[in-house]
Amino acid sequence: MNINDISRATLGRLPRYLEFIETSPEVSHGPGARVSSSLIARNLGLGEVLVRKDLSALAGAGRPKTGFDVSDLETALREYIGSDNPTPVIIVGAGRLGTAILNYKGFTGFGVEVVAAFDRSGSKKNDRHIMPLEDMRSYCEKNGIRIAIMAVSDDACQTICDIVIEAGINKILNFSQVRPSVPENVLVEQLNIALSLAALKHSGI
Repeated sequence: MNINDISRATLGRLPRYLEFIETSPEVSHGPGARVSSSLIARNLGLGEVLVRKDLSALAGAGRPKTGFDVSDLETALREYIGSDNPTPVIIVGAGRLGTAILNYKGFTGFGVEVVAAFDRSGSKKNDRHIMPLEDMRSYCEKNGIRIAIMAVSDDACQTICDIVIEAGINKILNFSQVRPSVPENVLVEQLNIALSLAALKHSGI
């Protein structure tokens, strides 16, 4: 498996692997220390084959029985997740949803950091400053921002998306039910909560 082909499901497990390796007293960190996929799988409640496949995509095949070099595996996980150098992300739309996302603490485990939020009018919520939308372009150009989370109404989605793209953003996570029209060089990830709930409803469990 190419490292660029890692699935979304695998990506969701990588921070759990890293946390276990960094914090578990069962994992040694001295010279030559190794950790097995069976130890990780047992502690995280996952299948051993699944863990081995996930980690092999990042760090190559481990040795039979002894597993992976701890130092090499930890480095590979941190580099792929980007936890040492998180990617800056902005939020556009600071209503209830946008503010909730702004205050969410779980992004750093996945190598991203929400650095700013923008709305039609600047404000201050929970000690976090929300900047006016007209300041977004200069902020993104100055700080090299390329990813945005859009938490705006369906009616405003296309208009705001156009403004976001003009600011230099080429990757968008969109919470609106409307899929905006974008140039070919812009990637939009459409987050449909209703669809996810429907999939849960019809799951076989």
